[in-house]
Amino acid sequence: MRKIKGITLITLVITIVVLLILAGVSIAMLTGENGILNKASTAKEKYNENAAREKVQLIISEVIMEQTQNGKKATIDDLYAYILNNDEFQMKKESEKSAIIGTDGYAFRINEKLEIVETVSMSLLSNIESTYVINSVNGNNMKVTITISSNTEIETINTPDGNVIYANSNKIATDFDVISGQNYTFKIKLKGVQELKEYILKADTNAKPEISENTTNNYPELTRYGVELNKRIDIDYGEGTNNYYSLDDGKTWNAYTGSIKVKNDGKVIAKTIMENEITKVESKNYTMNLANDALGANAYDGNESTCEQYNYVSGTQYKYQKYMLIDEAVQNSKINIKCAFEWNIPTYVYFYNSAGTKIGTKQLYDYCEYDFELGYIQSFDGIREVEIPNGAVKMEINVNCKSTSAKSSIYEVSIVNQPKLNITENYAKMTVNGFDNPYTEVSIDYYETSVQKKYRIGTEGEWKDYTEGKNIRLELGETIQAKGIDKNGNETKISSTQAKLKDDAIGIKAYDGNESTCEQYNYVSGTQNKYQKYMLIEEAVQNSKINIKCSFVWNIPTYVYFYNTEGEKVGTKQLYAYCKSDFELGYMKSFNGVREVEVPNGAVKMEINVSGLSLNATSNIYEISKQ
Repeated sequence: MRKIKGITLITLVITIVVLLILAGVSIAMLTGENGILNKASTAKEKYNENAAREKVQLIISEVIMEQTQNGKKATIDDLYAYILNNDEFQMKKESEKSAIIGTDGYAFRINEKLEIVETVSMSLLSNIESTYVINSVNGNNMKVTITISSNTEIETINTPDGNVIYANSNKIATDFDVISGQNYTFKIKLKGVQELKEYILKADTNAKPEISENTTNNYPELTRYGVELNKRIDIDYGEGTNNYYSLDDGKTWNAYTGSIKVKNDGKVIAKTIMENEITKVESKNYTMNLANDALGANAYDGNESTCEQYNYVSGTQYKYQKYMLIDEAVQNSKINIKCAFEWNIPTYVYFYNSAGTKIGTKQLYDYCEYDFELGYIQSFDGIREVEIPNGAVKMEINVNCKSTSAKSSIYEVSIVNQPKLNITENYAKMTVNGFDNPYTEVSIDYYETSVQKKYRIGTEGEWKDYTEGKNIRLELGETIQAKGIDKNGNETKISSTQAKLKDDAIGIKAYDGNESTCEQYNYVSGTQNKYQKYMLIEEAVQNSKINIKCSFVWNIPTYVYFYNTEGEKVGTKQLYAYCKSDFELGYMKSFNGVREVEVPNGAVKMEINVSGLSLNATSNIYEISKQ
């Protein structure tokens, strides 16, 4: 009888038990406190938190940079004003020394130095902003519009008259009647928050903020950022501390730190944000008014085709005195005045200090005066550069018309703010492998207000960011342009230069590999009769021989000199001398051929020295080449 092979019941039970144990261990490894899934979740959470932290740090850095460029130290209020204009972030100010800022589901506490000190719960960021606008006043009775907004959804608002407003949104506005001198409590229910938050409206017809403007006629003011009209807006916030203003109808808000300078007609809105209080929002339209003796806007509108023109008007107007204020920051700076003058109309620029004392004078134009710096002229059209003296706070354009056809035109007054190009022109260099062509190196110094520093090679194409201290190499004929852009997006004038050969460099035709071209040096009566032209020498070329293909006619002695690193002459070779019996080539009147020259040890620079001594003398250097 055949036996049937199989497993016993005991073996099966043991196998099942072992499998259950292994499954339990595997499940524990996956889902336990220290399991793989939990660790992966923790790692993802940490990654997301760090990403949010970096995002917060970046916006803090932007605020610090912006305030630094304005010459200020960034504060929590500056950051809060910046956050108000960015929907990606929420912020709640705890005190003058701390605040909470959140993004992407994570919140961080920052200190007064704008340093992130810890991660906190997002629930601390439930933030409510509540304000009201007065629509009308009748005695003590006021009709107001209350606006309540929050970064957490508002479910309901219980009004003081017992009504319930179902909002179900992040922002709601409602009209309400109040009486000055009385308090009104509104209770706000946020989604996910059990307790109601109470906000009190303290009705007062004289509540702050209060906006005022200087009503005197205004003068333009020359600043580092251009010309601004001297209009200032002041806001009295009373005892409020978290004070903000907007110049673009509430689209963006700025922390109020003092008088606001404005350039054009517009509207300012002011508000204070307070915990548990509904505060007043105030707005005011303002207009710009130039004083009668202010320099007109055509002289600083950025358009060089428009001008302020002063003409002789018989019997009525023949003298003009027009003024502009000077910001302290531009004292000792230079300005350009684009102007034009015709006939007898002397025009001056005067500068005054804060005491009204004249401290500087610049004559822009004078008619047919021999002692005028431009000479004896009857007209002028161009740019005059003027330096602002130290202590100057006011500038006068003084025009005195002395003939019926006299005309003085001031097209544009502007601060000299274009980048400065520092140019280093280099000689060609003789190397063991041939010649390194001459080139130009350019470094760029930008005006102090430039937050963007741009340059490009050529006159078209993309602008690149400039790295401070970088030398940019230009080949002969290449053009570089540079411009700066300030925090307001205003661009400086463009500076430009083209790479060219140094005036005392040996020209390219003397080493271009073409023996039919040459660098020619001629005698020019009364103007040019001596030439000294240079080339650098690589150390490896020392003690070797070079050929100079050249030709000479008449009396034009020509030499080659060599110099070491200290500028000392270490070698001389006479290429040609006219009718000199001691000249190694003999008594001759011309030469056309190749001269062999040995480069002495230590030579790093070579000079071609030509002295034209007669009318028809000519020296031609066709080709310099290493043997």
